[in-house]
Amino acid sequence: MLGGNNYYRLDKVRTRTGLYPKVYDKTILDMARLGTITLTAGDTAGLSPAETGNMVRKGETIYTHFSFQDATGGKPASAHAETRAPETVDVVLAGLDRALWLQFEKQCLDREAKQPLEKIVEMIGAYNRCGEQ
Repeated sequence: MLGGNNYYRLDKVRTRTGLYPKVYDKTILDMARLGTITLTAGDTAGLSPAETGNMVRKGETIYTHFSFQDATGGKPASAHAETRAPETVDVVLAGLDRALWLQFEKQCLDREAKQPLEKIVEMIGAYNRCGEQ
């Protein structure tokens, strides 16, 4: 019911923890950051709004499952490995003028109908491709 083979649905575990939603989400994200668990983003198309609402979100990503790291610290083998999201890096823009950020955000939305995060990821990809030439 909670999942199996070391692969657990976040919404099913959430209901059994007795934690406040913000505390649960922070705990899960902290455990992932520390390497205790591995979070997996999955398809939410077949889930009800209540089920989707009980998943853990980080930015635009909706995590549906988690698995515990094995004793050696490596990622456990799982039948669901093909659904795992690629490893990501969090980036903090420190020292950026707020007015400049708001202008960038507005331009992203108005010119390209993109969130600033999407545009930054796109810009990093384009920058990396320029170095390959």
